[in-house]
Amino acid sequence: MDEHVKKTLRWIGHNSISILRDLHMRQIIFVWITHCLAYIAHLLPADYSPALLFAAAAAITQATSMCLPMLALYGLGNMQAAWIPRHVSKASKFMVPITGAFLLILLYANYTLFEMYGFFIDPFVVNILTTPGGTAALGASDSVYLTIAAIVSAIVIGLYLSRFVPLDLLAHALLPRTAVVVATLLVIFLAQAAVYAVSEHKSYVPVLRFADRIPWYQTVTAKSFLADIGVERSREVMDYGNPSSGTKFHYPESVPELLPLDKRYNIVWLVAESWRWDMLDPEIMPETWAFAQRSQLFVNHYSTGNGTRMGVFGQFYGLNGSFWFPALRYQRVPVLVDTLQKSGYNIQAYTSASFTYPEFDKTVWVNVENDRLHSVDSGMGWERDRKNVERLIEFPKQSSTPFFSFMFFESTHANYQFPKENEVESDYLPDFDYLATDIESSIGLIKNRYINSSNHLDCQLGRVFDSLELQGLLRDTVVIVTGDHGEEFMENGRWGHNSTFSQQQVRVPFLLYVPGMKGTTHKAMSSHMDIPATLLSLLKPGHNSRVYSMGDNLLSPDFDREYAVISDWHGDALVTSDHKYSMSPKANSRRTALSTIDDKPMDQADMPAQIHLALSEYMAERQRFSRPPSATQASAGEQLALTALHAEPDKAVPPPALPSPSTDG
Repeated sequence: MDEHVKKTLRWIGHNSISILRDLHMRQIIFVWITHCLAYIAHLLPADYSPALLFAAAAAITQATSMCLPMLALYGLGNMQAAWIPRHVSKASKFMVPITGAFLLILLYANYTLFEMYGFFIDPFVVNILTTPGGTAALGASDSVYLTIAAIVSAIVIGLYLSRFVPLDLLAHALLPRTAVVVATLLVIFLAQAAVYAVSEHKSYVPVLRFADRIPWYQTVTAKSFLADIGVERSREVMDYGNPSSGTKFHYPESVPELLPLDKRYNIVWLVAESWRWDMLDPEIMPETWAFAQRSQLFVNHYSTGNGTRMGVFGQFYGLNGSFWFPALRYQRVPVLVDTLQKSGYNIQAYTSASFTYPEFDKTVWVNVENDRLHSVDSGMGWERDRKNVERLIEFPKQSSTPFFSFMFFESTHANYQFPKENEVESDYLPDFDYLATDIESSIGLIKNRYINSSNHLDCQLGRVFDSLELQGLLRDTVVIVTGDHGEEFMENGRWGHNSTFSQQQVRVPFLLYVPGMKGTTHKAMSSHMDIPATLLSLLKPGHNSRVYSMGDNLLSPDFDREYAVISDWHGDALVTSDHKYSMSPKANSRRTALSTIDDKPMDQADMPAQIHLALSEYMAERQRFSRPPSATQASAGEQLALTALHAEPDKAVPPPALPSPSTDG
């Protein structure tokens, strides 16, 4: 071992007692205790007594991890080693209290946000604070800034006064047993991580809700390992206690006012993988194009995600795709599916992919029996589609009650396979080997494969349309046809999806056939979030869709969507008629956060008023499903966040009232 390292270790051992009496160490212990107390204070009101031991262990673990930066700086500042420059040592000591103050400010800010909106600091909040004019768009007044200054001052003073409290006596007592303390903390960490992993796998809500009340709790999952050792994932909806406490997802399990339904249309819902808007073309997809002319065709329609999870989630829940995570965690059934089940609909769902990955068996279809979920997992994508369509068109013949049938098509999924008869483009890459193909130089030939696979998709959709026509079902059947997300072919530097919010990845076809309604082309912006409100408004006209959805009825005469929200795994993007603004670190890693609607980069300093307004409305909408509906009065902070609604970003207006509990979701 290096001699300098040996000297450093000997010095730590000989001087450890005196180090703990250092005033900086008292501050570290003060910050640690404050974090523990704050976590416990926000955990105790919850009524999940079976998980109290997990809550204590998680609080200790998270408090310790939050204090690690202070400990590292303290250790570096006290190491008397030749390889550590003196100025580095002094700077490290100086940074200990500054880091402590920063951690306490973050702790306060996180729980203030949580009480107001139900979520902690995340990329969206960071974007608001770092965007030029972002805080101005929220209408912050001088008094708010004074209040913030007073709170920060109080935290700094409290941290300074902690230097005079002999907290080091606690550490002094524990120091001779350092190895025991470290081992105990390690055991606590491993135990709470294991409990969380199993709880996540089994959807044990008491533990999950405790974890959701700890800022930035580091989750540990072990789905594959648990499955390998025979622990099955639960499909049962497991709830515990008050559903409006301890969770950041306040979505109704049911909406009684929807029942009984006024109309009981049959519903056929068809979703195609990676199907972008410009494939709905009379040359590429003639049968679907012809059916679109009889339907309500929305030509400026956006998915709720650039990937399958968020793209399908938004269609059924009417929410931003980012709510996928709590919906999966708490296995919350969509209001739409719940309503159809309670109305006696015969529900059958078919997929050429899987219902377990993504986990739609634990979200969209969580309350639907396994024998109603049909998947085909053998053969190429187009072959699976053909088999599923056979079953799909036979199903109505066997149903004596109103039916709901859903199908997810795989034909247009990479690597875009198709039979010979669907060669619309003859010049295509015959063998698309991901590893051996130079994608950039072959992208035109790859796209031709995609066009041909879209033609095969058209043939299968045509079979469904023809069957509904021949069986006389179009007289009383609503048909939805759309894509989960789009697909890019290097138009903006990327291939595929799940990477950015370019038009090619997020804009999809959407057509809605309604019996007796004349075919119309709609040019206004629309979103997957609007589908549940539209469909349920056909079944139950006049109900309040804001209870369960962020979307609106597309067929309403006064429908007007000012912006759409699109999600990936890391954040959301806002799309207005002219601009896009991304709040996803991943999507922003290779492009600017702000761009024109056709993906031309813009300087973020030139943030348009459209985006400012969308940000303000987005925060208010997100709040509706992220905080308990029992709160009837807006706090000062909530009023601040809602001030800019329907106002120019540089003009202050009186804060509007919050929604009443009946419309708060």
